[in-house]
Amino acid sequence: MKKILIGALFVLWAGPTFAACSGSVYDEYGYSVIGASVIIKGTMYGAVTDIDGNFTIPECKTRDTLQVSYIGYATREFCVGQTMNGFTVILCEDTESSDPVNTRATPSCIPNIGEGTSCPGGGGDTGGGIPCDKCPHCESMDWTDLNPGYQMRVTASCNTSQCRCTKRIEYRCAPGWYGTTTDGYTGCSRRGCSGTVYFENGDVVTGANVVVKNTTNGVVTDLDGLFYLSGCDVGTELIVTMIGLVRQDVTVTDADRTNMEITMPDDYGEINCDAGYYMDWSTGQSRCIKCPAYGNVAGQIAASNSHNFDNDITYCYIPSGTQINDATGAFEYTSNCRYSE
Repeated sequence: MKKILIGALFVLWAGPTFAACSGSVYDEYGYSVIGASVIIKGTMYGAVTDIDGNFTIPECKTRDTLQVSYIGYATREFCVGQTMNGFTVILCEDTESSDPVNTRATPSCIPNIGEGTSCPGGGGDTGGGIPCDKCPHCESMDWTDLNPGYQMRVTASCNTSQCRCTKRIEYRCAPGWYGTTTDGYTGCSRRGCSGTVYFENGDVVTGANVVVKNTTNGVVTDLDGLFYLSGCDVGTELIVTMIGLVRQDVTVTDADRTNMEITMPDDYGEINCDAGYYMDWSTGQSRCIKCPAYGNVAGQIAASNSHNFDNDITYCYIPSGTQINDATGAFEYTSNCRYSE
C-alpha cells in the first residue's frame, strides 16, 4: 500500500503595519495651525492638532491616506509610508473659499506629495509625508517703513528637515526719529536737540531764544535754562539769542545732540537798529550796519532789536517798483529784491 503524505500548505500573508503616526501642521508662513483636523480618509478616526500644531493618531497603518483640513485652508491629503512619525503638513489658504476667515490673497504654496489622491492599491512605499527643499514664503525683508516713524526688518531661515520657516522680526526708529521700540508702534519720536543755556558765571539763562537757522522753528529756555527742539538733527545750525548776551551760533554734533551746553557771554553791543540798518553779529557783539544801496537807491529793512536774530544782511532789499537805469539798461523791480551774500 502506498502511503500518501499530505502536507499542509501554509500561506504566510504579510498584512499592513499598524502603529501610531504623528506630525505637525503649519500654515504657509511657518506658523503652527491649532485645531486642524487630521483623520484617516474614509473614517472618523483621527486627531486634532494641539497648541503647537502637533497631532498623534494612536493607530495608523501603511498606505493610509491622511486628510488634513482647517477652515479657510485647502484640504491636504498624503499617504502614510513606512515612516509614521515626523510628518510635516503645510496648509495653504483656500483663495477660492468664500469663508470670511479667508481675507488675504496669497500666492499658491508648494504642493504636498499625493495631494488630492488616495494611496495606490499596489505594493511599495509611496508615501512617507511631505518632502521639503524649501519653505514657502520664507523670505527675508530689509528695513521697510511700518508706521510713521517706525521700520521693520524680517530675517527668515528655512529648516528643510521640518519644512518650517523661522522668522525673526526686528523694529527700529525711522531716520529722523529717535528712541527705542520693541513693538513697532511705541517708543520713537521725531529727532530733536536738547540742552541747557548758561551765563558765563554758570547760572542758567531763562527765556533765551533757540531757533533753527533760517527757519521759524524755535523755542524758549525754561526756568532751568533747558530747551528741547524737534526737527533738529546732527549738522543742524542753531542760533541762540538773549537781550544783553552775545548771540551764539551752534552746529549740532552727534556727541552733544541731546545734552548741549551753551554759554552766552555778556553783550555790550547795540540792542536796537533803526530802519535801514541790519544787525551784525560777526564780531560776537551786536552792531547796526546800514543796508547796501543799489546805485542811489538805499537798501531797506525794518527796525530791529536783539530778538530779530535772523535780521542780518540777507534781509536787506531794494523795494518793488524801484526804477533802475544803469549800464545794463533801464528796468523796474516787480518785487522786492533781497541782498545775497
